[in-house]
Parts: sequence; structure tokens; C-alpha cells
Amino acid sequence: MSRQSRYGHNVGGPGSGEEGVDAVEFKAMVDAAGGDVAAAVRGWLVDTGRLDPDAIIVHLEIRAWKPREY
Repeated sequence: MSRQSRYGHNVGGPGSGEEGVDAVEFKAMVDAAGGDVAAAVRGWLVDTGRLDPDAIIVHLEIRAWKPREY
């Protein structure tokens, strides 16, 4: 069973697939930012209009989910 995680404005909860950025795209954004997760998130937030370009990020919480193995 394939599970697609999505990030950013995920109104349906972890792994719901509603809106946001999928895990592969998120990794590509972080890689493009030289591994700087905060810079990648900031860029995405500004690009999508969720953050004013002059705003300063003072706290960033990252969560990850791993599917349960039954």
C-alpha cells in the first residue's frame, strides 16, 4: 500500500493527501536550499503567499509520520 504524505495547510490530518507539498517535492525543495530546511520552508511560504517576504521566521516545527507496520 502506497502512502503519500503532504505538507503545508494539510486540513485532513497526517497522510490525508489534501493540499500541501508531497514528500518527494519537499525533499527536492530542501536539497535545492542546500539542506537548509528553514530556508526551503521560508521560500515555499513566500512563493505561495503564506508569508510576507519581510517576515522573519522565529520558530519552525517539523513533524514526520511513519506508517505503522501491522
